[in-house]
Amino acid sequence: AGIGGGYNGSGSYITISGGEVTATGGEYGAGIGGGFEGNGSNIEISGGSVKAVAGEGFEDEGTTYFPAAIGQGVQYDGVFSNGAEVTPTDGNGNNVYLLELDVDGTSAVTINGKAYPTKHFDENKVYIYLPAKTAQAPNEVTVGNETTKYCYINAKWLKVVDSPEADDTEFTYDGTEKTYTLAESENYTITGNKQTNAGTYTVTVALNDKDNTVWNDGTTEDKKYSFVIYKADSVLETVPTPKTGLIYKGEGQNLISAGTATGGTMQYSLNFVSWSPDIPSATDAGEYTVYYKIAGNENYNGSEADSFTVNIAKKQLTVTEVAATSRDYIANDKTVDITGVTLSGIQGTDDVSVEITGLKGTLSSANADTYTSVTLPTLTLINDDRENYELVQPTSAVATNVTINKLNPTITGGETEYDKTFGDADFTLDITDDNPEANVTYSSNDENVVAVSNGTVTIKGAGPATITVSMGDSTNYNAAVDKTVTVNVARAAYSVDTINKSYLYARSNADSINLAELLPEDCGTVNYASVTYNGVLTFTS
Repeated sequence: AGIGGGYNGSGSYITISGGEVTATGGEYGAGIGGGFEGNGSNIEISGGSVKAVAGEGFEDEGTTYFPAAIGQGVQYDGVFSNGAEVTPTDGNGNNVYLLELDVDGTSAVTINGKAYPTKHFDENKVYIYLPAKTAQAPNEVTVGNETTKYCYINAKWLKVVDSPEADDTEFTYDGTEKTYTLAESENYTITGNKQTNAGTYTVTVALNDKDNTVWNDGTTEDKKYSFVIYKADSVLETVPTPKTGLIYKGEGQNLISAGTATGGTMQYSLNFVSWSPDIPSATDAGEYTVYYKIAGNENYNGSEADSFTVNIAKKQLTVTEVAATSRDYIANDKTVDITGVTLSGIQGTDDVSVEITGLKGTLSSANADTYTSVTLPTLTLINDDRENYELVQPTSAVATNVTINKLNPTITGGETEYDKTFGDADFTLDITDDNPEANVTYSSNDENVVAVSNGTVTIKGAGPATITVSMGDSTNYNAAVDKTVTVNVARAAYSVDTINKSYLYARSNADSINLAELLPEDCGTVNYASVTYNGVLTFTS
């Protein structure tokens, strides 16, 4: 053996605690342990760089048998076999296993806090026997400034790799790439740790050589990390404002001046249910509540909704003229029926008008005339689109064209023909009329027969006469149709009282009687008949 028994001797209770040791077995002998037929046991290696090299193999009947590097030679108790390897210990009863390290030959080597040679003679290697330990509590090998951890699992050394510490950085989206920072190592590969958009991401860390490396928790599965890029808050750059001075015009009108936002999208609603980026509009008059908010997206948070009110005022309508029904004069009645009201300001084909059922206007006078204006009472709008309008009630008379017609009066009453006798008393025609504004007038076509005054007829003489009853027009009445009354006056019979005068006959008697003096002055022309004498003369006029 290189260190241990002779040709056929055993090598036991061998302790190596430091230095640089190369033990090369002699022919058929172990590097450390027994010779050709020797055994090796109780070998302790607790330090130093120890290189054990087995001796040459022994051929027997075509089979070559090799001694152990540490342990037995090729024959034991007369039986040829491969030399059994002996696992050395570290003096504390812990098995130790050979770990070959490549070194630079100059950097200090410290293992588990203990110094070791910087190289093995002229080799840039060190041969170290270490206990197996575990991934959770591995051997720590420091060469220069670099520390590597090892544990011995399943008959081989595995490099123990520390899981990288999680990154506790909080990320918020700003349009730039964010890196979830993990300690880099040649022993693993990091993927998924560079992201730009907001979201939750998984970072995978995979061992590059899962056959020869192990995580410090004893596993080889990929390590998973999760990180979040939080959405940025949207910023309301320009607050939307309500439009002012809106007046109904029969078509849609924008209710607001749009807002602007950085990040999300401005959205609007009139019912807090349906949202749209379109500017809200409305047609009908009324008060509208406009809700607005910033709608978030994949990278930006939205905002809470806010609101304000917007008014579309009713369109004012004015009355330009009215249609009224002409009628006949009615005393003290200034009203006329309104049959139509013309409005100014109606938009498009809107259906709106004034309620004219029972509507009456008031003229400036009750008298018959043609009027060009009329005063209206309070008017009411009707029909489907009335709620979009406000009627300006007229404060002065409104243009129109209406006529109050004069009435046609009638002269009635009395007789149309009278038979009278000269000498009859005055009589009244008993005329009536229905025009309180004027009086009738009377005229006789022959005042030598009759005269008339205020309806009283005086007989002037015998004969026919026609009385015309007239009444001219007045403010509210036309002239009446003349009424004619015929008066026939017969002559009156007249007797002269008997002349009681006796005359004695005498041829020379020249006495006379003046008969004219005996007659009334208005008796007219008197014709005297012949005288008949029968003792009494009778004269007939």
